Amino acid sequence: MYAQVEKSKENKSRVVANSVAQKKSDEKQGFGFVDNRPEAVAQRTLQKMTNGYQLVKQATQLKYIDNNYTSKKQDPIQRAEKVKDNPIQLRIREGGELYDTGVNPQKKWGFTPREVSTYNVINDGAYPEITFASIDEIKVLVRAISPFLSFFTTELGQLPSPINANAVIATLVQQSETNRQGHSVARHGPQMKLPQLRDRLTTGFIGGAFAPAGAQGFATGFLSHEAFLISQKSSIEHIQTAYTATVAGLRPLITDLKNKIQQLAGLTGAAIGVKKREITNANRAIARFINDNNLNAPVGASINMLPVSINRGVYNSVGSLNHNQSNDIDGLVEFFDRYKIVLANPEQIGRGLRVNPDELANPSATVVNPAFPLNGVPEPVFESRQLQSMGEIKNSSTTVNPPNRQFVFNANIANWAAPQHFPDNGAVGWRA
Repeated sequence: MYAQVEKSKENKSRVVANSVAQKKSDEKQGFGFVDNRPEAVAQRTLQKMTNGYQLVKQATQLKYIDNNYTSKKQDPIQRAEKVKDNPIQLRIREGGELYDTGVNPQKKWGFTPREVSTYNVINDGAYPEITFASIDEIKVLVRAISPFLSFFTTELGQLPSPINANAVIATLVQQSETNRQGHSVARHGPQMKLPQLRDRLTTGFIGGAFAPAGAQGFATGFLSHEAFLISQKSSIEHIQTAYTATVAGLRPLITDLKNKIQQLAGLTGAAIGVKKREITNANRAIARFINDNNLNAPVGASINMLPVSINRGVYNSVGSLNHNQSNDIDGLVEFFDRYKIVLANPEQIGRGLRVNPDELANPSATVVNPAFPLNGVPEPVFESRQLQSMGEIKNSSTTVNPPNRQFVFNANIANWAAPQHFPDNGAVGWRA
Protein backbone atom coordinates (compact mmCIF):
# COMPACT_ATOMS: atom_id res chain seq x y z
CA MET A 1 0.00 0.00 0.00
CA TYR A 2 3.01 2.28 -0.14
CA ALA A 3 6.28 2.89 -1.89
CA GLN A 4 9.52 2.63 0.00
CA VAL A 5 12.18 5.35 0.10
CA GLU A 6 15.45 4.39 -1.64
CA LYS A 7 18.82 6.07 -1.31
CA SER A 8 21.42 4.05 -3.19
CA LYS A 9 22.30 4.80 -6.79
CA GLU A 10 21.71 1.18 -7.69
CA ASN A 11 18.18 1.33 -6.38
CA LYS A 12 17.50 4.63 -8.14
CA SER A 13 18.42 3.02 -11.44
CA ARG A 14 16.13 0.13 -10.66
CA VAL A 15 13.34 2.57 -9.86
CA VAL A 16 13.69 4.22 -13.26
CA ALA A 17 13.37 0.86 -14.95
CA ASN A 18 10.36 -0.03 -12.83
CA SER A 19 8.76 3.33 -13.57
CA VAL A 20 9.11 2.86 -17.33
CA ALA A 21 7.62 -0.60 -17.12
CA GLN A 22 4.71 0.65 -15.05
CA LYS A 23 3.91 3.48 -17.43
CA LYS A 24 3.70 1.01 -20.32
CA SER A 25 1.22 -1.15 -18.45
CA ASP A 26 -2.45 -0.88 -19.38
CA GLU A 27 -3.41 -1.49 -15.78
CA LYS A 28 -4.40 1.43 -13.52
CA GLN A 29 -1.48 2.30 -11.25
CA GLY A 30 -1.44 3.22 -7.56
CA PHE A 31 1.44 4.65 -5.50
CA GLY A 32 4.77 4.58 -7.34
CA PHE A 33 8.36 4.73 -6.24
CA VAL A 34 9.78 8.24 -6.41
CA ASP A 35 13.12 9.93 -5.92
CA ASN A 36 13.29 11.23 -2.34
CA ARG A 37 16.32 13.49 -2.64
CA PRO A 38 15.79 16.93 -1.05
CA GLU A 39 15.79 18.72 -4.40
CA ALA A 40 13.25 16.23 -5.76
CA VAL A 41 11.09 16.50 -2.66
CA ALA A 42 10.99 20.27 -3.04
CA GLN A 43 9.47 19.88 -6.47
CA ARG A 44 6.64 17.63 -5.26
CA THR A 45 4.52 20.45 -3.85
CA LEU A 46 0.81 20.40 -3.42
CA GLN A 47 -0.99 21.11 -6.69
CA LYS A 48 -3.97 23.34 -7.24
CA MET A 49 -7.20 22.19 -5.63
CA THR A 50 -10.58 23.18 -7.11
CA ASN A 51 -14.03 23.27 -5.49
CA GLY A 52 -16.13 20.17 -5.60
CA TYR A 53 -15.94 18.74 -2.15
CA GLN A 54 -16.87 15.16 -2.95
CA LEU A 55 -14.80 12.13 -2.04
CA VAL A 56 -13.73 9.68 -4.72
CA LYS A 57 -15.76 6.50 -4.27
CA GLN A 58 -13.53 4.22 -6.34
CA ALA A 59 -10.16 3.25 -4.92
CA THR A 60 -7.45 1.72 -7.02
CA GLN A 61 -4.91 -0.82 -5.89
CA LEU A 62 -1.59 0.23 -4.41
CA LYS A 63 1.69 -1.28 -5.50
CA TYR A 64 4.32 -2.44 -3.06
CA ILE A 65 7.85 -1.71 -4.31
CA ASP A 66 10.85 -2.69 -2.24
CA ASN A 67 14.51 -2.62 -3.22
CA ASN A 68 16.41 -3.80 -0.15
CA TYR A 69 14.91 -0.95 1.92
CA THR A 70 15.77 -1.09 5.59
CA SER A 71 14.20 0.83 8.46
CA LYS A 72 15.82 1.82 11.69
CA LYS A 73 12.67 0.99 13.61
CA GLN A 74 11.42 -2.01 11.67
CA ASP A 75 12.75 -5.34 10.48
CA PRO A 76 14.11 -5.28 6.92
CA ILE A 77 11.33 -5.45 4.38
CA GLN A 78 11.96 -8.24 1.97
CA ARG A 79 11.80 -7.85 -1.81
CA ALA A 80 8.24 -7.54 -3.10
CA GLU A 81 7.08 -10.61 -4.97
CA LYS A 82 4.44 -10.87 -7.65
CA VAL A 83 1.17 -12.66 -7.06
CA LYS A 84 1.03 -15.45 -9.60
CA ASP A 85 -2.40 -14.71 -11.04
CA ASN A 86 -1.85 -10.99 -11.39
CA PRO A 87 1.58 -9.76 -12.52
CA ILE A 88 0.66 -6.15 -11.69
CA GLN A 89 -0.53 -6.79 -8.15
CA LEU A 90 2.38 -6.84 -5.69
CA ARG A 91 2.64 -7.80 -2.07
CA ILE A 92 5.22 -7.04 0.59
CA ARG A 93 6.39 -8.71 3.76
CA GLU A 94 7.12 -6.60 6.82
CA GLY A 95 8.78 -8.65 9.51
CA GLY A 96 6.71 -11.81 9.73
CA GLU A 97 3.52 -10.31 8.30
CA LEU A 98 2.51 -10.33 4.68
CA TYR A 99 0.59 -7.38 3.23
CA ASP A 100 -1.04 -7.43 -0.18
CA THR A 101 -2.95 -4.98 -2.33
CA GLY A 102 -6.26 -6.49 -1.29
CA VAL A 103 -5.88 -5.37 2.31
CA ASN A 104 -9.06 -3.99 3.88
CA PRO A 105 -7.94 -0.86 5.80
CA GLN A 106 -11.13 -0.76 7.84
CA LYS A 107 -10.58 -4.30 9.11
CA LYS A 108 -6.80 -4.54 9.03
CA TRP A 109 -5.83 -1.14 10.38
CA GLY A 110 -8.91 -0.21 12.39
CA PHE A 111 -9.93 2.72 10.18
CA THR A 112 -13.34 4.31 10.67
CA PRO A 113 -15.62 4.59 7.61
CA ARG A 114 -14.56 8.23 7.18
CA GLU A 115 -10.90 7.24 7.39
CA VAL A 116 -11.47 4.52 4.81
CA SER A 117 -12.93 7.13 2.45
CA THR A 118 -9.92 9.37 3.07
CA TYR A 119 -7.57 6.45 2.46
CA ASN A 120 -9.36 5.68 -0.81
CA VAL A 121 -8.80 9.25 -2.00
CA ILE A 122 -5.08 9.09 -1.31
CA ASN A 123 -4.94 5.60 -2.79
CA ASP A 124 -6.58 6.53 -6.08
CA GLY A 125 -4.25 5.78 -8.98
CA ALA A 126 -5.25 8.97 -10.79
CA TYR A 127 -3.00 10.97 -8.47
CA PRO A 128 0.75 11.40 -8.84
CA GLU A 129 3.09 9.17 -6.90
CA ILE A 130 3.34 9.55 -3.12
CA THR A 131 6.23 8.16 -1.11
CA PHE A 132 5.69 6.80 2.41
CA ALA A 133 8.40 5.57 4.71
CA SER A 134 6.15 3.10 6.51
CA ILE A 135 2.61 1.87 6.99
CA ASP A 136 2.45 3.89 10.20
CA GLU A 137 3.06 7.04 8.15
CA ILE A 138 0.00 6.27 6.04
CA LYS A 139 -2.10 5.74 9.16
CA VAL A 140 -0.94 9.01 10.73
CA LEU A 141 -1.75 11.04 7.63
CA VAL A 142 -5.16 9.45 7.08
CA ARG A 143 -6.24 9.97 10.66
CA ALA A 144 -4.93 13.54 10.70
CA ILE A 145 -6.76 14.77 7.60
CA SER A 146 -9.89 12.60 7.62
CA PRO A 147 -12.00 14.95 9.82
CA PHE A 148 -12.14 17.60 7.11
CA LEU A 149 -10.94 16.06 3.87
CA SER A 150 -14.52 15.52 2.67
CA PHE A 151 -14.90 19.29 2.51
CA PHE A 152 -12.32 19.52 -0.26
CA THR A 153 -12.02 18.26 -3.79
CA THR A 154 -10.26 14.97 -4.35
CA GLU A 155 -7.66 16.64 -6.59
CA LEU A 156 -4.96 16.42 -3.98
CA GLY A 157 -2.07 16.35 -6.39
CA GLN A 158 1.31 15.38 -4.96
CA LEU A 159 1.92 15.44 -1.24
CA PRO A 160 5.28 16.30 0.30
CA SER A 161 7.55 13.38 1.13
CA PRO A 162 8.17 12.33 3.76
CA ILE A 163 4.58 13.00 4.75
CA ASN A 164 4.05 15.67 7.38
CA ALA A 165 0.40 15.87 8.37
CA ASN A 166 0.71 19.38 9.79
CA ALA A 167 2.28 20.65 6.59
CA VAL A 168 -0.39 18.97 4.49
CA ILE A 169 -3.18 20.50 6.57
CA ALA A 170 -1.59 23.95 6.47
CA THR A 171 -1.30 23.72 2.69
CA LEU A 172 -4.92 22.63 2.37
CA VAL A 173 -5.92 25.70 4.37
CA GLN A 174 -3.93 27.99 2.10
CA GLN A 175 -5.43 26.37 -0.98
CA SER A 176 -8.90 26.78 0.49
CA GLU A 177 -8.19 30.46 0.97
CA THR A 178 -7.08 30.76 -2.65
CA ASN A 179 -10.12 28.93 -4.00
CA ARG A 180 -12.51 30.96 -1.86
CA GLN A 181 -10.76 34.29 -2.38
CA GLY A 182 -10.24 34.46 1.36
CA HIS A 183 -7.79 36.36 3.52
CA SER A 184 -8.60 34.95 6.94
CA VAL A 185 -5.56 32.81 7.71
CA ALA A 186 -3.05 35.65 7.44
CA ARG A 187 -4.85 37.61 10.15
CA HIS A 188 -6.61 34.85 12.10
CA GLY A 189 -4.52 31.70 11.59
CA PRO A 190 -2.99 29.64 14.42
CA GLN A 191 0.21 31.65 14.09
CA MET A 192 -1.69 34.50 15.76
CA LYS A 193 -0.73 33.96 19.38
CA LEU A 194 -1.39 36.57 22.06
CA PRO A 195 1.71 38.70 21.20
CA GLN A 196 0.65 38.94 17.56
CA LEU A 197 -2.94 39.74 18.52
CA ARG A 198 -1.65 42.47 20.81
CA ASP A 199 0.43 43.91 17.97
CA ARG A 200 -2.65 44.15 15.73
CA LEU A 201 -4.52 46.12 18.35
CA THR A 202 -1.68 48.34 19.53
CA THR A 203 0.23 49.01 16.29
CA GLY A 204 -2.10 48.03 13.41
CA PHE A 205 0.60 45.76 11.95
CA ILE A 206 1.50 42.07 11.93
CA GLY A 207 5.15 41.42 11.25
CA GLY A 208 5.46 44.58 9.20
CA ALA A 209 2.23 44.03 7.23
CA PHE A 210 -0.59 46.52 7.68
CA ALA A 211 -3.42 44.64 9.41
CA PRO A 212 -5.43 46.86 11.77
CA ALA A 213 -8.08 45.25 13.96
CA GLY A 214 -10.55 48.02 13.17
CA ALA A 215 -13.11 50.01 15.11
CA GLN A 216 -14.67 46.87 16.62
CA GLY A 217 -11.56 46.60 18.74
CA PHE A 218 -10.82 42.89 18.85
CA ALA A 219 -8.34 40.47 17.30
CA THR A 220 -8.69 36.69 17.21
CA GLY A 221 -6.82 33.63 16.00
CA PHE A 222 -7.72 29.97 15.47
CA LEU A 223 -6.18 27.40 17.77
CA SER A 224 -5.24 25.23 14.80
CA HIS A 225 -5.63 24.84 11.06
CA GLU A 226 -8.03 21.99 11.75
CA ALA A 227 -10.24 24.35 13.78
CA PHE A 228 -10.33 26.73 10.82
CA LEU A 229 -11.26 24.04 8.29
CA ILE A 230 -13.84 22.23 10.38
CA SER A 231 -15.61 25.36 11.61
CA GLN A 232 -15.65 26.82 8.09
CA LYS A 233 -17.13 23.59 6.76
CA SER A 234 -19.83 23.73 9.43
CA SER A 235 -20.67 27.33 8.56
CA ILE A 236 -20.91 26.66 4.82
CA GLU A 237 -23.15 23.66 5.43
CA HIS A 238 -25.41 25.73 7.70
CA ILE A 239 -25.75 28.47 5.10
CA GLN A 240 -26.58 25.83 2.48
CA THR A 241 -29.31 24.43 4.74
CA ALA A 242 -30.71 27.92 5.36
CA TYR A 243 -30.72 28.57 1.61
CA THR A 244 -32.57 25.30 1.02
CA ALA A 245 -35.27 26.38 3.50
CA THR A 246 -35.74 29.69 1.69
CA VAL A 247 -35.95 27.86 -1.66
CA ALA A 248 -38.60 25.53 -0.25
CA GLY A 249 -40.77 28.53 0.62
CA LEU A 250 -40.21 30.56 -2.54
CA ARG A 251 -40.23 27.90 -5.25
CA PRO A 252 -43.99 27.13 -5.20
CA LEU A 253 -44.87 30.83 -5.00
CA ILE A 254 -42.66 31.83 -7.93
CA THR A 255 -43.83 28.83 -9.95
CA ASP A 256 -47.44 29.80 -9.30
CA LEU A 257 -46.80 33.37 -10.46
CA LYS A 258 -45.15 32.18 -13.66
CA ASN A 259 -48.02 29.80 -14.40
CA LYS A 260 -50.59 32.55 -13.95
CA ILE A 261 -48.71 34.86 -16.32
CA GLN A 262 -48.58 32.09 -18.94
CA GLN A 263 -52.32 31.52 -18.52
CA LEU A 264 -52.98 34.94 -20.05
CA ALA A 265 -52.51 33.30 -23.44
CA GLY A 266 -55.76 33.29 -25.42
CA LEU A 267 -57.78 35.23 -22.85
CA THR A 268 -60.00 38.12 -23.92
CA GLY A 269 -62.26 40.69 -22.33
CA ALA A 270 -63.13 40.32 -18.66
CA ALA A 271 -61.11 37.09 -18.36
CA ILE A 272 -57.93 39.08 -18.77
CA GLY A 273 -58.87 41.31 -15.82
CA VAL A 274 -59.63 38.30 -13.62
CA LYS A 275 -56.30 36.70 -14.43
CA LYS A 276 -54.44 39.98 -13.88
CA ARG A 277 -55.86 40.15 -10.35
CA GLU A 278 -54.68 36.61 -9.72
CA ILE A 279 -51.22 37.61 -10.96
CA THR A 280 -51.19 40.59 -8.61
CA ASN A 281 -52.14 38.41 -5.65
CA ALA A 282 -49.47 35.84 -6.55
CA ASN A 283 -46.90 38.63 -6.78
CA ARG A 284 -47.92 39.94 -3.37
CA ALA A 285 -47.72 36.46 -1.88
CA ILE A 286 -44.01 36.34 -2.70
CA ALA A 287 -43.36 39.71 -1.08
CA ARG A 288 -45.48 38.70 1.94
CA PHE A 289 -43.47 35.49 2.44
CA ILE A 290 -40.23 37.50 2.46
CA ASN A 291 -41.60 40.16 4.80
CA ASP A 292 -43.28 37.74 7.21
CA ASN A 293 -40.02 35.85 7.67
CA ASN A 294 -37.96 39.04 7.97
CA LEU A 295 -35.82 37.85 5.09
CA ASN A 296 -35.50 41.38 3.72
CA ALA A 297 -33.64 42.44 6.89
CA PRO A 298 -30.71 40.07 7.59
CA VAL A 299 -30.30 41.02 11.22
CA GLY A 300 -33.91 40.09 11.97
CA ALA A 301 -34.08 36.95 9.83
CA SER A 302 -34.25 33.48 11.29
CA ILE A 303 -30.83 31.87 11.43
CA ASN A 304 -32.37 28.86 9.69
CA MET A 305 -33.35 30.76 6.53
CA LEU A 306 -31.25 32.70 4.03
CA PRO A 307 -32.24 36.37 3.77
CA VAL A 308 -33.30 37.65 0.33
CA SER A 309 -34.82 40.86 -1.02
CA ILE A 310 -37.40 41.97 -3.59
CA ASN A 311 -36.34 43.84 -6.72
CA ARG A 312 -38.92 46.62 -6.68
CA GLY A 313 -38.51 47.39 -10.37
CA VAL A 314 -39.44 43.85 -11.37
CA TYR A 315 -42.15 43.68 -8.70
CA ASN A 316 -43.90 46.78 -10.02
CA SER A 317 -43.74 45.59 -13.65
CA VAL A 318 -45.37 42.19 -13.12
CA GLY A 319 -48.88 43.48 -13.75
CA SER A 320 -47.94 44.62 -17.27
CA LEU A 321 -46.32 41.38 -18.45
CA ASN A 322 -47.74 39.38 -21.36
CA HIS A 323 -48.23 35.61 -21.36
CA ASN A 324 -44.87 35.01 -23.04
CA GLN A 325 -42.90 37.14 -20.57
CA SER A 326 -43.09 34.91 -17.50
CA ASN A 327 -39.31 34.53 -17.42
CA ASP A 328 -39.03 38.25 -16.80
CA ILE A 329 -39.81 37.60 -13.15
CA ASP A 330 -36.58 35.62 -12.70
CA GLY A 331 -35.06 38.81 -11.32
CA LEU A 332 -37.90 39.39 -8.84
CA VAL A 333 -36.04 37.91 -5.86
CA GLU A 334 -32.40 38.77 -5.19
CA PHE A 335 -29.56 37.64 -2.99
CA PHE A 336 -27.84 40.24 -0.85
CA ASP A 337 -24.35 41.32 -1.91
CA ARG A 338 -22.87 39.40 0.99
CA TYR A 339 -23.91 37.26 3.92
CA LYS A 340 -22.29 37.35 7.34
CA ILE A 341 -23.29 34.89 10.03
CA VAL A 342 -22.04 33.99 13.51
CA LEU A 343 -22.48 30.34 14.51
CA ALA A 344 -21.64 28.28 17.58
CA ASN A 345 -19.17 25.39 17.53
CA PRO A 346 -19.18 22.53 20.04
CA GLU A 347 -15.63 23.22 21.25
CA GLN A 348 -13.23 26.10 21.59
CA ILE A 349 -11.81 27.09 18.22
CA GLY A 350 -9.89 30.26 19.00
CA ARG A 351 -8.33 32.81 21.30
CA GLY A 352 -8.52 36.58 21.30
CA LEU A 353 -7.94 39.99 22.82
CA ARG A 354 -10.37 42.86 22.78
CA VAL A 355 -10.47 46.45 23.89
CA ASN A 356 -12.43 47.10 27.05
CA PRO A 357 -15.86 48.28 25.78
CA ASP A 358 -15.53 51.47 27.80
CA GLU A 359 -12.28 52.26 25.98
CA LEU A 360 -13.44 51.73 22.39
CA ALA A 361 -14.13 55.43 21.98
CA ASN A 362 -10.67 56.34 23.30
CA PRO A 363 -8.00 54.97 20.95
CA SER A 364 -4.45 55.98 21.74
CA ALA A 365 -3.82 56.94 18.10
CA THR A 366 -4.73 56.18 14.50
CA VAL A 367 -2.65 54.63 11.74
CA VAL A 368 -2.93 54.80 7.96
CA ASN A 369 -1.93 52.17 5.45
CA PRO A 370 1.58 53.25 4.34
CA ALA A 371 0.70 52.17 0.80
CA PHE A 372 -1.90 54.98 0.72
CA PRO A 373 -0.44 57.72 2.90
CA LEU A 374 -2.58 60.52 1.44
CA ASN A 375 -6.03 58.95 1.17
CA GLY A 376 -5.84 55.89 3.43
CA VAL A 377 -8.55 55.44 6.05
CA PRO A 378 -7.31 56.17 9.61
CA GLU A 379 -7.59 53.05 11.75
CA PRO A 380 -7.67 53.18 15.57
CA VAL A 381 -4.98 51.57 17.72
CA PHE A 382 -5.04 51.13 21.47
CA GLU A 383 -2.71 50.79 24.44
CA SER A 384 -1.97 47.39 26.00
CA ARG A 385 -3.58 48.42 29.27
CA GLN A 386 -6.89 48.80 27.40
CA LEU A 387 -6.95 45.16 26.31
CA GLN A 388 -8.58 42.14 27.90
CA SER A 389 -8.84 38.44 27.11
CA MET A 390 -11.83 37.12 25.17
CA GLY A 391 -11.58 33.78 26.94
CA GLU A 392 -12.40 30.53 25.14
CA ILE A 393 -13.95 31.44 21.81
CA LYS A 394 -16.37 28.84 20.44
CA ASN A 395 -18.27 30.94 17.90
CA SER A 396 -17.09 31.77 14.41
CA SER A 397 -18.03 34.53 11.98
CA THR A 398 -18.25 33.66 8.28
CA THR A 399 -18.79 35.91 5.29
CA VAL A 400 -19.82 34.56 1.88
CA ASN A 401 -20.50 36.43 -1.33
CA PRO A 402 -22.90 35.11 -3.98
CA PRO A 403 -21.55 35.37 -7.54
CA ASN A 404 -24.71 37.11 -8.76
CA ARG A 405 -27.55 39.06 -7.22
CA GLN A 406 -30.30 37.17 -9.05
CA PHE A 407 -31.83 34.45 -6.89
CA VAL A 408 -31.62 30.91 -8.27
CA PHE A 409 -32.96 27.55 -7.10
CA ASN A 410 -29.78 25.54 -7.61
CA ALA A 411 -27.07 27.50 -5.80
CA ASN A 412 -24.13 25.65 -4.24
CA ILE A 413 -22.87 27.77 -1.36
CA ALA A 414 -19.63 25.81 -1.31
CA ASN A 415 -18.76 27.50 -4.62
CA TRP A 416 -19.31 31.02 -3.31
CA ALA A 417 -16.40 33.22 -2.28
CA ALA A 418 -15.73 33.18 1.46
CA PRO A 419 -13.43 36.14 2.09
CA GLN A 420 -13.66 36.02 5.88
CA HIS A 421 -13.87 33.32 8.53
CA PHE A 422 -12.59 33.94 12.05
CA PRO A 423 -13.26 33.24 15.76
CA ASP A 424 -15.90 35.61 17.14
CA ASN A 425 -17.60 35.32 20.52
CA GLY A 426 -20.48 37.59 19.47
CA ALA A 427 -24.13 36.53 19.54
CA VAL A 428 -25.25 33.81 17.12
CA GLY A 429 -27.20 35.09 14.12
CA TRP A 430 -27.03 36.94 10.82
CA ARG A 431 -25.06 40.18 10.80
CA ALA A 432 -25.58 43.28 8.71
